[in-house]
Amino acid sequence: MKNLKLKMIITTVFVFFVLCILSLTVSATNEEIEILKKGEKDYIIYTPTDSEFEFAFANSSETKVEDLTFLPSITDTNGNNVAYMDSTMPEEYFTSTMYLWVRNATDETMLINGIAIDLTDVITDDMVEEILDITKRIKVNMDGKNEEEKVIDGVKTTITTGKVEITDDKDSEYKYQLIKVTENNKDFVTLAENINKATNMFDKLKAYKNFYNRYHELEPSLRDTSWQEVNNMVIPQPESSENGDKYILWLMKDGDIIDLQILTCTRLEDKGQETEKVIVKETSKLPFTYDSIALFVILGILVVMLIALIIVKKRKTNNEK
Repeated sequence: MKNLKLKMIITTVFVFFVLCILSLTVSATNEEIEILKKGEKDYIIYTPTDSEFEFAFANSSETKVEDLTFLPSITDTNGNNVAYMDSTMPEEYFTSTMYLWVRNATDETMLINGIAIDLTDVITDDMVEEILDITKRIKVNMDGKNEEEKVIDGVKTTITTGKVEITDDKDSEYKYQLIKVTENNKDFVTLAENINKATNMFDKLKAYKNFYNRYHELEPSLRDTSWQEVNNMVIPQPESSENGDKYILWLMKDGDIIDLQILTCTRLEDKGQETEKVIVKETSKLPFTYDSIALFVILGILVVMLIALIIVKKRKTNNEK
């Protein structure tokens, strides 16, 4: 009985050990290469090296190096050294799990040592074209600005915020979704911002594939109820947003075209001079009416009569003398 239990324990440990090894093998698949599928039985394999190399395939990772048949790398249309699999190779290359070795063409230093090739984990020309078309399907101006003047705590302040202006067909109908960048999706924004920074084809294809997969994970459905109508071809940034906040902006045109932009919010306050309360003192003035004119006329007549009376009196005095 004890022997039976011991055998069961040993068997369990052995199975667990084998599963661990298998999991490590699977996780290593395509880790050191990127595969571009050009067509049926037509694959270009990119590696991190820019130098010429030699490569070989086998149907077992245990194959000895001396038993491998190495082929020289070729160059793609951009001059990158690549390995390849095409229709000239045996059928088993495409129906069975194959393993790849890569070594330096000059000193035969082994660069890749028997990794499994997964022909389902590839990127295609159609996928690349789709990726390069993203952000270009719906024309927008991402640098729009709104300015608003407010008095805050007695200070006249100009608040500048960002907005997105759609410059595409004015006769179309547009909707949008703004998703704030958080820990759950910031990796996607990083992929989007760095997708064109790769310096070689290996890194570029890796970035394309990661972006493509994440894009389709996050892309909202056309029937999603969260879509909002775009008014006057303008999408204002959220009122609660702060300067530097980032949002994933999904755009939809006419109910069937979806595009993507990354919005970085702007919120700047330009504080001017403190406003002063000015008290204006006015001197009250009597109204100028027709009664005032009559008074002036009467006064004038009296003055004339007084002058005439004085003149007459003087003449009379002179005559008496």
